Amino acid sequence: MFDLYKNTFNRIILVFLILAGFFLNLNCADSVTGSDKLPPSVVLYKPATNDTLIVQRYEVVYDASDDQKIASVDIYVNDIFKERFAPPPNAARPAVFWNMDTTLAGNSHSVYILVTDASGNTVKSEVKTNIFITLTKDPPAAPFDLELKKLTNTLVNISWKDTSRFSKGYELWKKTGFSGTYVKYRTFAAGSFNTNDVLSDPDGEYYYKIRSFNEYGYSIFGEEVNTSGAGGSITVSPPTKLSVKVFGTQKTQLSWQDNANNENYFGIERSRESGDFVQVGLVPLNSTTFTDSANGLAANAMYTYRIKAYSTTDSSWSGSKSVTMSSFNINRPSGLTAQQVSPTMINLSWVDNSQFEIRTFVERKEGPGGQYIVVGSSGTDIPAYSDTTFPSGTLLYYRLQAFDGNGYSEYSNEITFISSGKPVILQDKKQLKTR
Repeated sequence: MFDLYKNTFNRIILVFLILAGFFLNLNCADSVTGSDKLPPSVVLYKPATNDTLIVQRYEVVYDASDDQKIASVDIYVNDIFKERFAPPPNAARPAVFWNMDTTLAGNSHSVYILVTDASGNTVKSEVKTNIFITLTKDPPAAPFDLELKKLTNTLVNISWKDTSRFSKGYELWKKTGFSGTYVKYRTFAAGSFNTNDVLSDPDGEYYYKIRSFNEYGYSIFGEEVNTSGAGGSITVSPPTKLSVKVFGTQKTQLSWQDNANNENYFGIERSRESGDFVQVGLVPLNSTTFTDSANGLAANAMYTYRIKAYSTTDSSWSGSKSVTMSSFNINRPSGLTAQQVSPTMINLSWVDNSQFEIRTFVERKEGPGGQYIVVGSSGTDIPAYSDTTFPSGTLLYYRLQAFDGNGYSEYSNEITFISSGKPVILQDKKQLKTR
């Protein structure tokens, strides 16, 4: 009897379990064969709100799960369906990518994903907003081909080129003199390629360099240009203020400013009629002058000079200077004499030996170690000049040079004169004594 009751009880329990399973399968989402009403879960990590992304194939970082199986994940950009991704075999969920294109660059966008399970249940992730797309997150490349053109003695044009798509603007930097300090001078918008600059000193030396920028930083500076035309290595300061005087048909005299403290020597380079530069002379370090003669100069020919400073490892060069040789040699003045006629006036006179001069320049230096400077001039066929700017009580030296509009004569005789006490005329470098 007991066994009968036991078997009956077991049958009742079995029927109950079968019925319970049926009802659970009918109302819940745990069976792969029944009606699945539970949606998947999803969390979107990347991209994040306020992100900045470069145009690329970007992998979306997310997490999703389902009690049965994820069937697909869709990506939406700006509420527009873009692409569907299905999981590979034996994978819980697919890898999802945002395939950006360049049309998105420069603007902000919103992104979300939609996860669908095997029964068609869907869930939408949080919407990520204000995602800015850019073509780069790096600073732009530097501008190139920086060029300076002199429009007038006081007006220059600075131009440059830039092929970078990522430049948002440019900074032009400027300094005065080789040893000056660069300062930011002007800023320009993207697309700019040249500007004018007014020089405060026509004889000054001005240096320029430029860089581009965007929201991620600045480019390096490109090459440097300057109003003197100097160039070469930044480790050797280039010579500047090159001047060339023509002496008739076969002689030139060069002078320049030495800015380097590490040069070993200077090379003098010359080209004829825009030909190649060739070296025509060498001078030791600290030199500032050179006379070019007997090196193939010809009457009426045009020559261009530049000075090159050489260090142990590098070199730099001055700007170039062009001159045209004279068609004839102008006769130099002779017989220069001086007489002090008052405490503030010394009268000079000489013999004019040329019919072609338009000016005769008077040069003076103060003391044996002084430097000759031009203190005045006289006009055509006027062999006299009054000096009223001399210092009192000083040993003075005078010499003359005739000028025909292009070239100079050789120097006249040199005289010395003491400007204090009773004036006594000395000629041809004789020492003067006061009485």
